Amino acid sequence: MKNADVSAKEKYNMDVTKSGMHVVDSCGWINYFENGRFADDFESILLDIEHLIVPTIIFYEVFKYFMREHGNDSAFEVGFAMKEAELVPVSHVIAFQAADLSLEHRLGMGDALILASARAYYAKFYTLDADFDGLDGVVNFLALAS
Repeated sequence: MKNADVSAKEKYNMDVTKSGMHVVDSCGWINYFENGRFADDFESILLDIEHLIVPTIIFYEVFKYFMREHGNDSAFEVGFAMKEAELVPVSHVIAFQAADLSLEHRLGMGDALILASARAYYAKFYTLDADFDGLDGVVNFLALAS
């Protein structure tokens, strides 16, 4: 049985400073493109394309949101901007880690896949979602603003 107190760094041999890569959650992309309250916080991360990865589930969530809220033209404009970064598909390794993270931290499937994708690339993960509070390698701008 695994020790529940083992950190992500120990469990996945993860060091987010190792790669300098970043993942921005769907809410961050949406906030940025809609010039929301935290757009400035996300801007420098999103414009650093060389160090930005986009899990396909985030691409899906953001594209769907913009199609529903702003129409096809806006969705494709956002999609073209997002695809400038490295798109990351779900591999079996990411799926294994996601299942483990989901059970350990009570994350939904999407959240677990996104976090597992970030960890697979040793990336720092930026979000506004409280579901990720307290997890290694996560920066929550909403929590920091409180």
